[in-house]
Amino acid sequence: MHEHGPFASGRCEVCHVTDATGNLAPPDLVLKQPDLCYQCHERKDAGKFVHGALSSFGCTDCHSPHESEQRFMLISPIRELCVNCHSAQGVNEAHPHSAVTMGMGCVRCHASHSSDYPALQRRDVTETCISCHRDFKEKLSNRALNVHAAMAQGCNACH
Repeated sequence: MHEHGPFASGRCEVCHVTDATGNLAPPDLVLKQPDLCYQCHERKDAGKFVHGALSSFGCTDCHSPHESEQRFMLISPIRELCVNCHSAQGVNEAHPHSAVTMGMGCVRCHASHSSDYPALQRRDVTETCISCHRDFKEKLSNRALNVHAAMAQGCNACH
């Protein structure tokens, strides 16, 4: 079990408002999310593209504020968590993309908080693809071999 530090140490007042006698006044928080979380945690919204859950709802849309069985205090396993809001493209297909079915799932290619690349890609989409599909790297860098016009748009133009 993973526990949030203030919760584990019984310091609920770090996040929750208390009344004059020191009693908690749940669910009132001392600040709104994500600013509350940024008092202790590093900012996660520095990229050009910010995950909608973070910018609209706050950290607890994906992370438990108290305790969790999941790493990073996630409210459910990463693959289940992503498809709660996002389509299961690449997951529930006849031939699922191996990047999704492997241990890290969606976050192998997509950043979970923010990114400088569209669709929260961790890097340029073609660079992301060739980080696993290494056999294409030489083909893409050699103009004589690179006759597939769609490649100018990146791998995701077709795949």
